[in-house]
Amino acid sequence: DIECYSALGVLEGTLDEETYRAALALQELIVEKLKERESAIRKPPQGKLPRADFTKAMATLLGPKSKGGVCPERSKAHFEELAKELANDQKSAQWGVTDKEIVYVTLFAEGRDGSPSLYANALRRQLYAQRTEYVEDVRRHLTKCRWGDEEEDPVATITSKQVKQTLRQMDPDKSSKEMDELNSKLFGGRKSKGTWGAVTARLATVYCERTTVRSDKRVQFALRPPSELLKLAQKKTQHVLLCLRVAKAFMEAGADWREKHRD
Repeated sequence: DIECYSALGVLEGTLDEETYRAALALQELIVEKLKERESAIRKPPQGKLPRADFTKAMATLLGPKSKGGVCPERSKAHFEELAKELANDQKSAQWGVTDKEIVYVTLFAEGRDGSPSLYANALRRQLYAQRTEYVEDVRRHLTKCRWGDEEEDPVATITSKQVKQTLRQMDPDKSSKEMDELNSKLFGGRKSKGTWGAVTARLATVYCERTTVRSDKRVQFALRPPSELLKLAQKKTQHVLLCLRVAKAFMEAGADWREKHRD
């Protein structure tokens, strides 16, 4: 299914364009970082590294951002998948992979048919899976905070403030600037509210990534299922809000209407 993570996937509608472009931007950034590392060995860089140096460099670039990572942190399983695909790419001379060195500019380039190497495709697949998981976490947390286990209401109002509160809880290391940028995408510029259906539909298509690792205790606490006490409090809040709306409508109806329908 290599095509699913290439430009063909975008044309066929199996991959959203923003995520595809984000994957390409990540690859370009990785190549630049690898060139910087190679410059410490030779000048000018030739677009290749000893295999051991390449593996070490990728472990750093795909690791924690606090230690030089450039994207959402990869797990042990992710690195094992990448190692397997690198070995598979070695079976073809097309990708510049040998026992001794990796021609990384070739490994991260599109092939003759427009498809990426198995290694580059695995990176894209991982990025897409991480993004999908993150989006689902955001949606689930918003749902828990608004309705508990109740059915979602597509025409209900949701505000940018509520989204930001969710991000603060389930992705606490994300900067305010990043939160504001995501809100701008979800609400269409400077708007501060929208319908649940419209906002969650945009959430499914825009590119966003996790800043705080999912295994962080703060994230796990935020993603825990709603307690019975929370469900009860939400139901009471909804009842109170309904009563307030009815009272407001009654007051706005005017004295003549109230007198006419007193009985």
